[in-house]
Amino acid sequence: MSERRANLEGKFEKAPSGSWKNIIRVTVGGKIHYITGTAKTKSEAAQKAKANLARKGFAFTTETDDKEEGMKTVETSFMEFFEKQSSGWQETTKRVRLDFYRLMILNKIGHLYVKDLNARVVNDMFSSWSEQYCNDNISKSYSFFIKYLKDRMKKGVINDFLLSI
Repeated sequence: MSERRANLEGKFEKAPSGSWKNIIRVTVGGKIHYITGTAKTKSEAAQKAKANLARKGFAFTTETDDKEEGMKTVETSFMEFFEKQSSGWQETTKRVRLDFYRLMILNKIGHLYVKDLNARVVNDMFSSWSEQYCNDNISKSYSFFIKYLKDRMKKGVINDFLLSI
């Protein structure tokens, strides 16, 4: 399944009209979504399904394999995510926020593997913040880390545990 998912092949069905339908099953946040594309040939149907997948925001990046991403440490994975997200920021903002993220997030859980992230670990990290940092820093770090978690869940690297946070 991971091989099929990485290639975005999905399942092909032939309609009575003679056209092909490509069905891609995607699980995001514990919900199963079926994305389809219909055309005269299999390759065209696959292209349309991939376009629909991207349009709905479920497209997978084929740059990294899920297993490879799960075996990265949180620090490595988070820094890659940070670089992509902060590309339009001013250098001073980028440096200041990175300092906060290192202090608040990476020093606490940076050594863990991404696949080992769960609600207990994240909740422990969040509860330690309230004793040490001001509300503004907590708010910024919390929202950015939740964005990071959602990105990892969307890629299928970790399971959805946001409701437990």
